[in-house]
Amino acid sequence: MTRPSAPSRTSRRPSGPPTAARCRSSWPAPEGTGAHYERKDAGEIAEGLQIAVPRAPPDARRLVVAVQPEKSARGWRIGVSPELARFGADGFGAAVRFAGTETWSVIHAMLSFVGRALKGEEEVQVASVVKITQVGADTVSRGWEWFFNLLALLSINLGFLNLLPLPALDGGRLVFVAYEAIAGKPAPQRVEGFIHATGMVLLMGLILVVTARDILDLF
Repeated sequence: MTRPSAPSRTSRRPSGPPTAARCRSSWPAPEGTGAHYERKDAGEIAEGLQIAVPRAPPDARRLVVAVQPEKSARGWRIGVSPELARFGADGFGAAVRFAGTETWSVIHAMLSFVGRALKGEEEVQVASVVKITQVGADTVSRGWEWFFNLLALLSINLGFLNLLPLPALDGGRLVFVAYEAIAGKPAPQRVEGFIHATGMVLLMGLILVVTARDILDLF
């Protein structure tokens, strides 16, 4: 690749899986100019990142960097990855406050998600024990603190989902308790039993379908 003679903008998507990649870059930008990276909303442009390259000075030193694509289960990957960092508390009291704040943040995020899902603004995704096991193994490889954080997140999610007013869940049972408190009499046992049994069958069917999908994704 030769030095550009004028500023150029590229945002071209590769037409197929890459087999090799080489790029030239890294000359010092003249004072007052420089490469800048502009991130735009996906609704504005079809491709994501646009890079403006400045005019290269005559004495610029060229550097050739070979980039090797990496094969993954979902295709080819090329690029950079962020460094992950953990933060926590320096005392028991701070840890308790931090745990309460984090728990409320997760619950608030789930409530917001349910609201967006009911409006059709968010796609609902479910995972089986197969996918959860994969995520758990990944967190263990990063450290036990990540694994315990995942366990806490799963516990909050299960508690939240269990309180949803759906048949076969505790939230569904609370609906009948509320009906009894308002009406002054319990709902017919046959009706309540039929609703909970139907919900249980549907729930088991959903678990089987999601588990089968996650198993097939492994191959």
